[in-house]
Amino acid sequence: MVIEQMNNHKTKLQDYAAKTKFNKHRIEIPFLNEEGIIPIGIDIGYSSTKVYSIFGSFMFPSLPIRAQQIPSPQSEKDIMYKDMDGNVWLVGELALKNLDMMRIQAQPGILYSRRRINSEEFLVLLRVGLFLGLIEDDFGARYKLADYSKLVIQTGLPVLYFIGDQKKITKCFVGNHKYQIRIGHKEWQTVSIDIEEKNINVMTQPFGTLWALAANQYGEITNIDLLRKNFLIFDIGHLIANTYHNKHGLKGNNTSWDNLSMLEIIRLVKQKVIKATDGQADFLDYFFDRILTLDTQSSSFGKIYYGDGQSYDITNDVFKMTEKVAYCAIRELDVIYNYFIDMDMLFLTGGLAKIYYPYFKKHYDSYDLPVLLAESKDNKDPVNNFDTVSANVIGYFNYLVHQLKKNISKNSDKKISKYFV
Repeated sequence: MVIEQMNNHKTKLQDYAAKTKFNKHRIEIPFLNEEGIIPIGIDIGYSSTKVYSIFGSFMFPSLPIRAQQIPSPQSEKDIMYKDMDGNVWLVGELALKNLDMMRIQAQPGILYSRRRINSEEFLVLLRVGLFLGLIEDDFGARYKLADYSKLVIQTGLPVLYFIGDQKKITKCFVGNHKYQIRIGHKEWQTVSIDIEEKNINVMTQPFGTLWALAANQYGEITNIDLLRKNFLIFDIGHLIANTYHNKHGLKGNNTSWDNLSMLEIIRLVKQKVIKATDGQADFLDYFFDRILTLDTQSSSFGKIYYGDGQSYDITNDVFKMTEKVAYCAIRELDVIYNYFIDMDMLFLTGGLAKIYYPYFKKHYDSYDLPVLLAESKDNKDPVNNFDTVSANVIGYFNYLVHQLKKNISKNSDKKISKYFV
């Protein structure tokens, strides 16, 4: 089902589901090549994990489940992870394909809370992300990984989690990571990566989008005029919504919400399902994407099954609850940011940006406030194009290269004792 929105914007039910994307490229950054440094941006989101490096951009659903049986890969992008004790995890779309609605194969309280950072699930996502970011070449049966002796990483956290969780997420990256990965029909590959604390940097998520909009992958500021403006970035994700206020180059009032994101929409849809089926149907939060990743021609697409072969179609509920939560977000922003008086523009970023866009566009047209999607679509070089889902991780990478460039230039002997200041 497709719902027609204003300005010819169309939202499809399948647009809500996290996607898998493997896009290879090669970015030559001479001052990093000379030092042998491999920079990687990693955004371990609650819907999808995004990775950006000099070798490519990658995305996969942030769903790892323990394998009861090891399935045969169905796609060249299917991901399996194995720890050194032999425990196998199915990751991303392969995990979604192997979900059973009648079983509890993951804990939503781990997958969709800040407690996830201490979990084995988080470590699986982190390590898969590192592997993807290091893929230098494809040798058919296996991948050639880059030399990761000088691996440097930029990641991020929600605004209100930043102070409390910065040390925790750094600790997750630091140390030795030894594990195995299998992608598609390729062989299992063993990886052993040592990461030092000095080579990890953490920023707030919407600040990443600012660096995607104002800089390039060579660490160069390309839009100084934008930085001089007064604008807001609203980052709407699966668990959290965040803001970053750029006040003429200074940081303004920034905050986070846990009731304006995708999980709030899912929570409201579940209430509708329970009521409509007289309490006979329900679903676990992570099963939502499974419903939306079925073949759209399948009779099961968009449906919850319950009882004796009965079904309930959630399509209309999803769109109605999206509108409800989007307008709640608009009211919150209007109050906190004084109805955008004197603001030049509003950027939407994150996984729900395009889904919320029609409601925001309609509302803020009456304010004469430009509402823009944080994306780049018109560059002739596809490496420079990105959408709202990837804006933060692109910005992580751009900022990381910028910082490395600054620190290399400070060291005349070109020996870097510390990457960040």
